Amino acid sequence: MECVTRDELLTAETRRMLSQPPRGTGPRAHLNRWSVVVAGLALASIATWWAAEFAGIRTMQTAVGEQQLIVLPDGSRVTVNTNSQLRIDYRFGRRRIKLEWGEALFDVAHDAAHPFVVRAAQTVVTALGTEFAVAKSAEGVEVSVLEGRVRAETSRSSDSALPGLVLNAGHAGRLASQDREWTRAEADSARIRAWQAKRLQFQNVTLEAVVAEFNRYSNTQLVIEDRRLATLPVSGVFRIGQTESLVRALVEAYPIRVHRESRRIILRFAASPVTPTQHLVVN
Repeated sequence: MECVTRDELLTAETRRMLSQPPRGTGPRAHLNRWSVVVAGLALASIATWWAAEFAGIRTMQTAVGEQQLIVLPDGSRVTVNTNSQLRIDYRFGRRRIKLEWGEALFDVAHDAAHPFVVRAAQTVVTALGTEFAVAKSAEGVEVSVLEGRVRAETSRSSDSALPGLVLNAGHAGRLASQDREWTRAEADSARIRAWQAKRLQFQNVTLEAVVAEFNRYSNTQLVIEDRRLATLPVSGVFRIGQTESLVRALVEAYPIRVHRESRRIILRFAASPVTPTQHLVVN
């Protein structure tokens, strides 16, 4: 399920201000009144920072298998992935988001005077006019840049001397929960673009990794009972939520039999041996 959320609170506050009589009787009072009117008219395209003072703080959360697209008053777009929660602070010129858990993709409208900042655990990511993703899990935080560049830092008081890093398009930075140093890597842009389009994409990935990713999007969990199945290679593109299509393909390609329980699909090793050259490819 996907929904687009626009900041209705901003619209309501502007209407409320329009209904109030201007303070004072001089020309400045009437000028302020027209400033509010101009801000109200601009809501159809892009909100002024004066009006955005009233957007407030709100929390957005997605359920397992759900995604949401949030369009902020400045035109920035936030795509919230499955089982994620974030807190938006859009007041007084601020553009701050705290990712409580999960993953989100940020397509940021450029505004040098008002930094766009994302916090996740002790990580602080500042957009420098860009599109980037932030993922937070028990293992740590990963920042992936698709376009432009970002600055990633840590806010831990004990790590005040810990250097941050600037990431350009195509690069990622990882900070494990217990680490004191950032690790640079190549951004998995294909994976991020895929889930944004409601697809899961794998290229020669182990079945164990495929199962873990599928389980993020479904309340019916896949379980690998026999560890001999864990390293089987899988390539393909799947629609999010279509767990059954993956199961059928696995049974056809590999010696796997399936046992179903309430909210669990257990993958068991069948009698025939696995041919090492087998490689499941699904489109």
